[in-house]
Amino acid sequence: IKSPKKLRTLGVMAAAFVAAVFLMMILGAVLRVGDPHAWGVLSALAGLLAADVAGWWHLRAARRPRG
Repeated sequence: IKSPKKLRTLGVMAAAFVAAVFLMMILGAVLRVGDPHAWGVLSALAGLLAADVAGWWHLRAARRPRG
């Protein structure tokens, strides 16, 4: 990775991944007492949301004019 923009985009994607993992861990800890099915549904929705945000950020960064 030679370009600073690509390195920044990769860093943002890695940060979004780490945030998604922490969000799923927190949801798991909170909902472990409750219904396991609800935990699965909420963690899947949180993961999809994090993937959408990371993808949107990546596309936004890729569409910016270079220069």
